[in-house]
Amino acid sequence: MGREANYWDQVLAVKEKGWSLSRLPRENHTLGVRYGFAESHADFRDRGLAALRRDVDGNVSLDRGLRSSGDQTLRIRILQQGKPIASSTKDSKGTSEDHSVTQEILQARNSIFDEELHLELHREARNLVNQGVRCNGGRVLLPYEKDKQLEIDLVSLEDEDVEAPAGDGTIADAIVLSVRILLSHAHRQNLHRRSQIPPPLRETKPARPTYAL
Repeated sequence: MGREANYWDQVLAVKEKGWSLSRLPRENHTLGVRYGFAESHADFRDRGLAALRRDVDGNVSLDRGLRSSGDQTLRIRILQQGKPIASSTKDSKGTSEDHSVTQEILQARNSIFDEELHLELHREARNLVNQGVRCNGGRVLLPYEKDKQLEIDLVSLEDEDVEAPAGDGTIADAIVLSVRILLSHAHRQNLHRRSQIPPPLRETKPARPTYAL
């Protein structure tokens, strides 16, 4: 009885934080939480639903399934002659004191948002080669000032940044915040387009637009 009460107390805490709860499509007896964004690309929208699993003690944990890439964050570094001199602040995974399922959901939401942002920046970068923008593996390199570059990549929160530069990362933090706001604005534009009267049916499906981030 105590384990059951513990489980529902934690589920209620998730609900009270404003997260959307529903049954999983293929597991009707399992509750899930929607942490993704409705206006994201379909790949990320579909991944934004996770199961709320209960252990033997009644504690709830988040099960993001096999498609999860773990907790990741967008990182921007300023390079001078190929060496990092400043870096954006890495998001924290939180301490053991604030470890809870609501904290897991928040980290999952931030991670999937940054994954989509990284993908969209890559898509846009491929169209800006004539302006000196380069894609190198998982990195995007942009020209910045005289002998400097901006490096954009996606890093795991689990990894220790052994090459963390000691320079002031204020500019890098501001750029990270700016591109996150721009992706949120793109989501809002998607909602606006979806709210309009649909065009006549076509034989071919319209291509997904590239965001101008």
